[in-house]
Amino acid sequence: MLLNIGLNDLTEAANKLVYGGNLMVQNNVARPQDLAAGVTGIGHEITRFLLGLQVARAALADAAKTTHSDIRGLCGELTSLDKEFAGVLATGFALRGDGK
Repeated sequence: MLLNIGLNDLTEAANKLVYGGNLMVQNNVARPQDLAAGVTGIGHEITRFLLGLQVARAALADAAKTTHSDIRGLCGELTSLDKEFAGVLATGFALRGDGK
């Protein structure tokens, strides 16, 4: 089975990663400061959980932006490789199809 992913697909995936990362950051609202006082007994655990969510969202957003950068680099390398192949094949037998 062959995996065939075009540059347009990679670019679209990279853009969606950045969009998703931005949503993570924008929706990362601050946790309520008075939560521990309002919820008897479990306020501290809830505050720790919400802090964990904030950290996780920020980490996912950062990973998405890093992946976007890596995909853009890969697209650039693939484009360069395609140009090299095109340059080599332009003088070879593969384009003539006669096997000579």
